[in-house]
Amino acid sequence: MFRVSTKHEEVERVILSSSTLAEWVGKIGATLQSLADRLAMGLRERSVLHADETPVAQLDPGRGKTKRAYRTVICNHNGAASALVRPSA
Repeated sequence: MFRVSTKHEEVERVILSSSTLAEWVGKIGATLQSLADRLAMGLRERSVLHADETPVAQLDPGRGKTKRAYRTVICNHNGAASALVRPSA
């Protein structure tokens, strides 16, 4: 959210607080949850799934560095896919 806030301030000349951005992300997540549930249900109905977990660099605001995260992709034999990026534990 730090990067989004900074970029928005540079381009739009509007300052958005991190609490405002967090609220927006929370509302979007809640709105999209039923879609994510339906996609997951569809994948679980398949007899064969393919999965890949690839390490990626993720920005770590405040430290000026990146940290390791993982991009996980799960798909069926027809090519329908679901992907997410999650930080490492």
